[in-house]
Amino acid sequence: MSVEQVFEAGSSAFAADLASVLTAAHRLGSGPLWEVQTGDLPGVLRAAETAARMLDAARLRLISEVEARGLALSDGAVSTGRWVAEVTGTTPA
Repeated sequence: MSVEQVFEAGSSAFAADLASVLTAAHRLGSGPLWEVQTGDLPGVLRAAETAARMLDAARLRLISEVEARGLALSDGAVSTGRWVAEVTGTTPA
């Protein structure tokens, strides 16, 4: 199931919130930074760091849930780390 299908299915409030975050992140990735006042840049950078850490925490909670449900092993993966790498298209550590 694709990300779009998960969000379209309305499977959970968590998925709906993540869809909102992705929409905002897309805007932030291409938004005009010249509009940010010079004096505001340090605070905006701190806020961006806080947001990144909160998203990391949510990602780790998801991985913990995958582990708790035994999803990786039931999908035939040798480990949760390998499963996460396969699902996300990343390289395992």
